[in-house]
Amino acid sequence: MPRVKYLSTVNQTEQKVVELLYGAMEREGLQRRDVAAALGMTTATLLRRKKSPLDFTLGELQKACRKLHIPIEDLRAAITL
Repeated sequence: MPRVKYLSTVNQTEQKVVELLYGAMEREGLQRRDVAAALGMTTATLLRRKKSPLDFTLGELQKACRKLHIPIEDLRAAITL
């Protein structure tokens, strides 16, 4: 059977959430371990969430927004299709 090449399907919502959170981390000068500690998770879990951002819980996103000084309206705009 021939090998199948999967199409690269990028979820725009996931990409927006990652750009919002990691852009804010860079702007605030925080490292992954600082944000992970604020969210009550390990850095490995935070990296898994970066690969699959829709796995973030609402509580984790709220904590991240507070820690990174992201207005909730910006988060809503990133999530809304």
